[in-house]
Amino acid sequence: MASPTSDRDVAAPDAVDPVDRAAVRAAADAWETFGVAWDLPPATSRVQGLLLVVGRPLTEREVRETLGLSHRAASIALADAEVAGLVVRAADRRRTGRRGPAGTAWAAERDAWRWLGALARRRWGASAAARALEEAAAAAPPGSDLRSRLVEQAEFVRLLDRATAAVAALPPRDLELQVRGLASGPGENAAGLPVEEPSAP
Repeated sequence: MASPTSDRDVAAPDAVDPVDRAAVRAAADAWETFGVAWDLPPATSRVQGLLLVVGRPLTEREVRETLGLSHRAASIALADAEVAGLVVRAADRRRTGRRGPAGTAWAAERDAWRWLGALARRRWGASAAARALEEAAAAAPPGSDLRSRLVEQAEFVRLLDRATAAVAALPPRDLELQVRGLASGPGENAAGLPVEEPSAP
């Protein structure tokens, strides 16, 4: 008589329903495009997108099999996404039905404003560029148009650096309020209250 099958021998279910796999991969690809703008590696963005759209924790093995990544690429992407604040480790280890101990699982950071702030802190650091522009300006002939242009560019980069640093320092709910205010339609402010339109010149 055959012995009962151990839970470690049971074939693991697919991390993503086969019916949904194409849509899930398309969503992961879309997040890759988004991540490029924030200087994230493609695999890191795809991992975040996968976990966001699936909506539940997945192990490294499930991530790599769903996205077609190598073990090394999936591990690096998960570690990078965790450091960036895009994903978090699930409280419970997850058994996928394969032999061996239950694996660590990761889930997407669900608070978009929290991970957006984390991305801003990671992404923007223009101080080095500003210093380089200032050094180039100092080397340019005094009083020249070249020096003026370089000084102007350095001031612009420093302004962006300070503004982005201020955004990154905002608590998630304040960041949400500010972004919604910027994206609100004409005649509304961040609180949704009417404002006066500027008079035409």
